[in-house]
Amino acid sequence: MTKQKHFYLDHQIIRSRCDQDSYKFSMAQGVFHNYTDVVVRYELTCRGEGVDLAKYAPFIEAEIKKMSELRFLDGEIEGMGSNLPFLKNDFLQYLRGSILNPDYVTITEDESVRGGLSIVIEGPWLETIWFEVPILAIISEVYILDQLYQSGRTESEALEEARETLAEKIYKACKIYGFDEFPNFADFGTRRRASVSIHRELVGFLNTEYNCCIGTSNVMLGLENNMKIVGTMAHEWLMAHAAFTRFDLSQRMALDVWQKEYRDQLGVALSDTYTTDFFLKDFDDLLAKSFSGVRQDSGDPVEVGYKFIRHYESFGIDPMTKQIIFSDSLNFDKIAMLAKEFEGKIQAGFGIGTCLTNDIGIKPLNIVIKMSYAQRGNNVWYPMIKLSDVPGKTMCKDKEYAEFVRKIIKERIAS
Repeated sequence: MTKQKHFYLDHQIIRSRCDQDSYKFSMAQGVFHNYTDVVVRYELTCRGEGVDLAKYAPFIEAEIKKMSELRFLDGEIEGMGSNLPFLKNDFLQYLRGSILNPDYVTITEDESVRGGLSIVIEGPWLETIWFEVPILAIISEVYILDQLYQSGRTESEALEEARETLAEKIYKACKIYGFDEFPNFADFGTRRRASVSIHRELVGFLNTEYNCCIGTSNVMLGLENNMKIVGTMAHEWLMAHAAFTRFDLSQRMALDVWQKEYRDQLGVALSDTYTTDFFLKDFDDLLAKSFSGVRQDSGDPVEVGYKFIRHYESFGIDPMTKQIIFSDSLNFDKIAMLAKEFEGKIQAGFGIGTCLTNDIGIKPLNIVIKMSYAQRGNNVWYPMIKLSDVPGKTMCKDKEYAEFVRKIIKERIAS
């Protein structure tokens, strides 16, 4: 029997501290100013079946260790100060001297978990918040490059095919839905991209050839291409606050702290951490007026969109003065459909990820790294929970706590 061949990784995958999603910077600044005493744990989850990630453990571990050598360069600090005006001088000074400590990351082969690979990130929130996005990008790139190698294709060939299919998808969606120009969208594709090279080339291609890609969540690529850098908060921001107060008060606390930190600068709230219906219970007239909009990341996007339209209207708010950013598993056809559906009803925006940066004929990995526990100054680990609007996306390590939370949510929604 011929032994299966594996590719040889001949380059460092993460080569810049700015190769990171912008919401990590906004959340980290919130942590820097409010929660330096918080310790957290993140864990990898592989949602797909039949994938062997364990064989890539040596590559992944080596890449994570290399990240300790990275520093923010003066030009990057200045660029972020100019392009991300919500970042304050004290936080930028912190970034200038910060390092990534791979000792916070533990990688083990574990047959009991799907994918056979356990990755745990544990330490101060301010120091560990930076690992999720690059580690996911590393895993994805190592896997995709190996799959390309096994199929006899090169990364350059995959990129050329990706450019051609990207143009074709935009053209077809415009034709089907009657758009002269494709609706505006942003790149949200860092975490599960095929490779950093393909990501860079596709964003550059869109930036020079199309007017519809109005921004990117990737700070490095935004600075390189002089593009708008977009993003606000992720699920972990809302999840962590359940360790700081009663669960039924935690979502409101997270939104209030965010408002105090950013005022009118970052006004898009993530709405599905504990289901949209539960979010709406906290999203009262004051928050609905003060936040510029919401981000939809699970559930039926049409149904959720109309829920928010009705919610705004119930407070006498014109929905056309508010945004809803759709970001759940978007493709170009889905973007066009949603743009047509909500035209003239609410300001619809779109963040497209995997279907932009990892559509090369190889099934992408379905992997996430989520916060699983948090503690604040008392050495007591509180389990974190993410419910969303899709049961299959529910994540919690403590079943008893999950049932407790579901009961609270059900009672609150019914009230």
